[in-house]
Formats: sequence, C-alpha cells, structure tokens
Amino acid sequence: MSIEINYDETKKILIGVINGKVSVKQFQGAIKEILTSSSFAPDTNTLWDLNDLDFSSMDSDMQREFIRIRKNLPERGNAKLAFVAGCDLSYGMMRMYETLSSELEQVIMVFRDYDAAEQWLLK
Repeated sequence: MSIEINYDETKKILIGVINGKVSVKQFQGAIKEILTSSSFAPDTNTLWDLNDLDFSSMDSDMQREFIRIRKNLPERGNAKLAFVAGCDLSYGMMRMYETLSSELEQVIMVFRDYDAAEQWLLK
C-alpha cells in the first residue's frame, strides 16, 4: 500500500490518496506525517481518495482500531474528513466507518464523487 499526502495551498485542504491494502501501522504513519508537518496545521480538512484502496482485508475490527487511534489524537481536532469511494463495496465500508466514528469530534462524510467531496470541504 502507498499513502500519498499533499497539501493544496490554494484550497487549504489536504489530499490523501491510498493505493492497495491498508495496515494499521501504515495508517499510523500517515497520521504521524500529518501531525508533524510544518506545511499545514494538524487539524486541516482532508479529502481521502480511496478509489484504489483494496478493501479485501478491512473489517469492522480494523475500522474500530483506526477510530481508537484517531480518538487518541486530539491534534486533528475538528478537521472535516471527506472520503471518496467510488465502488459499492468501498462506499459501503466507508459508510460503516462513518457510523462507527460518530463518537469523534470530526465531521466525516462519504462521497462517490471527488468534486462533490471537495466542494463539501470548501464550504
């Protein structure tokens, strides 16, 4: 798996692109990169492009672990997160993540369309 994170200075949003399978360790590395960057604030709104993420190994336990990790990172604060998941499986999995994340301060929305996700973040 690869995680690429770029900051769009014009729009003031982070754009993360994830390819392949995801692991908890790689997720933690990406969050650390976000928290330690000097190019943007740790609570910057983020668009995650998951169109090429392999969801075959992701289950509710893994999603709960991601939420537990995120819960212990108050630096991300109230950053809005938009997830773009184009296929039915990834969209359904991310909707489940959205539901499981209801205890977090962050507002999370799942989209099938990249432009709609970006527009939501820019509001």
